[in-house]
Amino acid sequence: MRPSSVIFRRPMAVSGRPGRAGFTLLETMVAVVVLATAMLAVLSVCVNIQNARLRASRTQAAALTLRDRLADMAAFGVNRLESRQGVRETASGDWRWRVDVAASDLPGLSLATVTVEADAAADPGATAEAAVRATVLSGRR
Repeated sequence: MRPSSVIFRRPMAVSGRPGRAGFTLLETMVAVVVLATAMLAVLSVCVNIQNARLRASRTQAAALTLRDRLADMAAFGVNRLESRQGVRETASGDWRWRVDVAASDLPGLSLATVTVEADAAADPGATAEAAVRATVLSGRR
């Protein structure tokens, strides 16, 4: 055997027969499809996490607006408690709040319902999922 034939010998395939080494086009395409599918799954998870974070932020802003309205009711008492509404501007959007006061069956107590929801006029893409409502019994001081 000549030394040059040893150097330039064709590589052996996995099956032991002489052939080409490396990946075929089909194997490469299958690998690309598998990788793309995995990346789409990761992207989907990232989008869902971002949407959940946004919903949580909006719900927190609605809850803070509700807490402010309840604090006003506690601070000013029932003597000034009346049905009214307004808009509160926050960093996560505008919130429309409404206080509905009704008489209750219990003497000296009023039934107050506070509703906070996204202001549809200011934010047409707002959803009702961040709306919060609280109903409380409030007595005179």
